Amino acid sequence: MYQLRTEGMEGLGSSPVMEVGDTWELPDGDGSVTFTGVREYVSLQINRDGARPYALGSAVAAVGGLLVTLFVRPRRVWVRATKGEDGRTTVELAGLGKTEVAGNNAEFHELTTRLADRLRGGSDSADRHDRPSDPVDERSER
Repeated sequence: MYQLRTEGMEGLGSSPVMEVGDTWELPDGDGSVTFTGVREYVSLQINRDGARPYALGSAVAAVGGLLVTLFVRPRRVWVRATKGEDGRTTVELAGLGKTEVAGNNAEFHELTTRLADRLRGGSDSADRHDRPSDPVDERSER
């Protein structure tokens, strides 16, 4: 928006109400003003930002990733299978829960039990002493 600063300007007299085609002679022979007509116009501006969908998609992915971290507990399981001198394969499991949730030990024990059953051929009728025992922290035994 523009504004005309009128301080320091001199008035030339009063302007009459003009119709289309009227001419007003300025005082002291300073010239004339002719009202030639009115043209209506409109100024439009259209912007298109091609990166907006990518920015929105990235923001949605970031929020989705944050939501996943709220509902998924981070934990790791390592499995190592080694062949012994007697030809038998020994399978060792290790687990790490990255939060202090008591359910991590129970889940790890369930995983080791299911893996042991699968390695034995899927028989659920195996004796209890053949199954892995409850996980024990070796540091507490020393």
